[in-house]
Amino acid sequence: MQTSVLLSIFLAVLLQLPHEPDVKLVFPPRRTEQPQQPREITEDGWSRQTVTFKSSSLAGNRTRCEAWLYLPSAAKKPPVILMAAGLGLQRDFELPRFAQAFAAAGYATLLFDFAHFGGSEGLPRHYVDPDLQIQNYVDAVRHIQAKNGLDGTVDVSRIVLWGTSYSGGHALAASAQLNKQVAAVIAMEPYVGQGILANRSLQLKAAGGKMAEVNGAAGAGVLARLRSMMGDQILTLRLTLVAAVDTVRTWLGLNPAYIPLGSADTEGLLKPLSLLRVPQSDYNDIMRALKSTQGVGNWHNLVPAKVFWWYNKKDPLEHAKGIKAPVLLIAGREDTLVPEWAVREAGKRIGDLATTITLDGSHESLYSNKELIPVMLMFLEAQFR
Repeated sequence: MQTSVLLSIFLAVLLQLPHEPDVKLVFPPRRTEQPQQPREITEDGWSRQTVTFKSSSLAGNRTRCEAWLYLPSAAKKPPVILMAAGLGLQRDFELPRFAQAFAAAGYATLLFDFAHFGGSEGLPRHYVDPDLQIQNYVDAVRHIQAKNGLDGTVDVSRIVLWGTSYSGGHALAASAQLNKQVAAVIAMEPYVGQGILANRSLQLKAAGGKMAEVNGAAGAGVLARLRSMMGDQILTLRLTLVAAVDTVRTWLGLNPAYIPLGSADTEGLLKPLSLLRVPQSDYNDIMRALKSTQGVGNWHNLVPAKVFWWYNKKDPLEHAKGIKAPVLLIAGREDTLVPEWAVREAGKRIGDLATTITLDGSHESLYSNKELIPVMLMFLEAQFR
């Protein structure tokens, strides 16, 4: 009896995770200072309206996904570009200016939130599942087709899938599913799967690249590197524990255990608890970009911890041979999350339909490269002129 009581107390304490102060057991309420977005906007050369479509969510039912539909003022039945944000983000993070540029150039754009994010429905909030998000892309295409080109406003034979980072991989995977129903794909610094990254790492190790880097360093440098490597292993163990606790909480019908989506990487033994670690400069850029968001939904730097189990297990190029549309892959020259060589390897797997371009920028600063939008527009013009 006493053992059962002690075990119950231990489990109760464990489920609260008091040793991890960054874990949140309740998703924060909407900040009152967030502005509400108008449902319709008209600007010189384009207009924007809020629309919805039905797609899949964790609950297994059809849930409402919210989107902004940008329409060019002059073009009749233009091509339509489907856009979504990267891992754990939503549609008002840096993407509206891309959609506006596309609309001003004569392309309709459907910029949507994945289920569980932004203005879209779905509980728990900020739940990430690559298969569900790929299905959101597919269902957005189905919606356009079923609505006869959104009531005749767009050309259903000229559908473009656009994604960035994590959603760049989704766009590639969805294109493989949809086959010839997609006219073109733009994948900016796309997540290309751990298979490519792991293979490259093995090649470097076989060549002695990493060992040479360690052996050639000064003693202090070696110690710092070892501390960082040990910190990575400790962080993996901590994430595994929190993910396990989150899974048990789900079984018990409790709120998710949320962890930070991202943080700045450090070199010490005790690294910040988060799903992603990015270079400090990228993290600073991301924090500045978040200040320009447009108040959609209730975004916080959080994801359910159990997402750690599977967020990077999907191979977006598993069915690369199913891609039948021209693909533009854009890599950042200074990108450390999805390096240029990995994007080029993805292009090789896709084959002759892929064009890979490298521009100056890290994973975050690439968004601000002045050549980025013109490169995308040149690619689109080549497909639809």
